[in-house]
Amino acid sequence: KIDVDFGIVNMTSSEEVENFEIKTITNISSKFKIECQDQELIISDNKHNIIENWWNMFENYNRRFELNILYPADFVFENVDLYVSAGKVNCEGLTFNTMKSNISAGLLTLSNLHGQSFASKNSAGETRMENSDIRKINTTASAGNIQFKNIFFEEFDFKLSAGNLYVSVNGSKSEYNIDVDVSAGNSNLSNQKGTTEKYIKGNVSAGNINFSFND
Repeated sequence: KIDVDFGIVNMTSSEEVENFEIKTITNISSKFKIECQDQELIISDNKHNIIENWWNMFENYNRRFELNILYPADFVFENVDLYVSAGKVNCEGLTFNTMKSNISAGLLTLSNLHGQSFASKNSAGETRMENSDIRKINTTASAGNIQFKNIFFEEFDFKLSAGNLYVSVNGSKSEYNIDVDVSAGNSNLSNQKGTTEKYIKGNVSAGNINFSFND
């Protein structure tokens, strides 16, 4: 579980490690908590500490925080939760059962993921994913940009209030049942009955969606 207001967090799988390795580069280590509780790794801002020292402008000036997490390549996460108010989170090579992300601002980049279920919520900021295989995807965007590149999935549900959703699908368009309702905005998808049980369902109140397929 990662909850950060700013800074950079990198999660990377490696064939060279047998256990989790966590390294930090920061000039404000007291502002962050890294702890393990009942098989759950928790990384979070020490928000109470920040509030207590709101008056100390010099202390909060030029803050720097970078967290690098290495984990074994064959490790499977049961749950991954990401909450990003600002800053950047980079995840590469994760295998998981469920993953959730909530982006208020900042940037979330994901690559080479393998999982059963991924749910994302964008209030603003940007979410990018590429070269991943996830059975079920559910995404909601109030604003900001969501970009999925070379993604294989069986089920894709989305709700777009505003912002942009771009999806490059690793699969044939003819396979998917498509049911998309557009109130305003732009969509390049036409509703259709597919040749399999795979589907794409969505609602667009405003904004833009664009799906491309590799057939």
